Amino acid sequence: MTNILSSFLKINKYFRTNIGSNILSIYRIIFGICMLIHSKSIYKIFLIIHKNKDFRFPFDFFEFIQPANSLAVYSLLAFILKIAAISIIIGYRTRLFAFIYCMIYCYNLLLDMAFYNNHYYLIILILFAFIIIPTSNSLTLEHLIKKDNKTAIQLRIDVSVFRFLIILPYFMGGIAKLTSIDWITGSVIASSISEYSSFYNILGITNKQFIIYFTTYYGLIFDLGIGFLLLHKRFWCLGIIFTIPFHIANSINLNIGIFPYLMLCSNLLFVRIKKLDVQELNFVSKCSFKVTSFYIFILFHILFPLRFFLLSENANWTGKAITFSWRMKLNHVETESVNFKLIDKSNNNIIATMDSIKLSNSQLKYLCTTPNDVLKFRNNLFRKYKLEKDTNKYIFQIYLKNSLNGRNFQWVFDTTKNFTAIKYTYFLKSDFIKKVK
Repeated sequence: MTNILSSFLKINKYFRTNIGSNILSIYRIIFGICMLIHSKSIYKIFLIIHKNKDFRFPFDFFEFIQPANSLAVYSLLAFILKIAAISIIIGYRTRLFAFIYCMIYCYNLLLDMAFYNNHYYLIILILFAFIIIPTSNSLTLEHLIKKDNKTAIQLRIDVSVFRFLIILPYFMGGIAKLTSIDWITGSVIASSISEYSSFYNILGITNKQFIIYFTTYYGLIFDLGIGFLLLHKRFWCLGIIFTIPFHIANSINLNIGIFPYLMLCSNLLFVRIKKLDVQELNFVSKCSFKVTSFYIFILFHILFPLRFFLLSENANWTGKAITFSWRMKLNHVETESVNFKLIDKSNNNIIATMDSIKLSNSQLKYLCTTPNDVLKFRNNLFRKYKLEKDTNKYIFQIYLKNSLNGRNFQWVFDTTKNFTAIKYTYFLKSDFIKKVK
């Protein structure tokens, strides 16, 4: 107990040390450049949502967030994103423009769960860090004009917040893999091997068994261990070297936009070169609130993603509790067939089927891979056809046949069940979904 208390006090003192550091200022510039490039992708998502706004999957508790009626609004938001990114780059009112970028980014993300991505969630967390932490103490346009080359003064905890955010998806993704039988047995990679073959083909590796087991266990060990390497005073350089092929492979194999390059650039946060990093100045006692808040922040972001342990069902099959959980690439779902029928009880006329509506590719994929939200889709149909007032007059049946991580295809729902009678609530159990075999 004494050793634990002593270690805690040392960590506490470490966080409350004032240092000379230019790392956050340099990182601000790199992050701003990435966000400037990324703003184009955000605008594309706005356009897709605008074309398919009748069948959005709203986030629970955020149903009040609605899409704009005009494309001009999205064009304006995209323009503001660019201005905000440039302001972050030059260090002009960084916190204000990080807040503006973050708000527009959150609006984009919360419009439709079909476009949710753990990488987007991480970007929001980094933007939040830029809002609360000063990063414009040096290397700004103003300093350049005044030829001010002073070293930035930062608390160690400021740098530690950014480091924690970069390590978070690695480590929590590793925990998710470690607790997934499908990942440990290689079933996930085996069923999605085509997604990972491109990088190995470049290296001339074609043995499927090697690709499956190397990717499975390298991915697991990498995610669990890379954070400790990056934080180590002696081996941080080795950690950075290991991240390079990892993110290059992800860039080649997976369509995840700017993210691999952002993570590669984020390696800068772990560099320990005297000119960039540490020059200890003095101990600062008046930052207890910031340190305590950081501990609470860490605790929340470690515990909240683990909420899937509270579920009795297979989260990879139902799609429940997979958002904000860093469960990357754990549920390779293939769909053999998907259809639905919306039927008028009075005359047995079919009002709508899958062929009569238009979904974006992301919305269709979300519907197929997240059966837990099928009731949101049903509610969208009722709204589109103006049937909300008396839904009991109609029958809604859905026919979805999926395979999870190489298993045999099976029906996700009872094909004879009428889903009209099920009332959607925020904490609804997934009893209407068949258990995966």
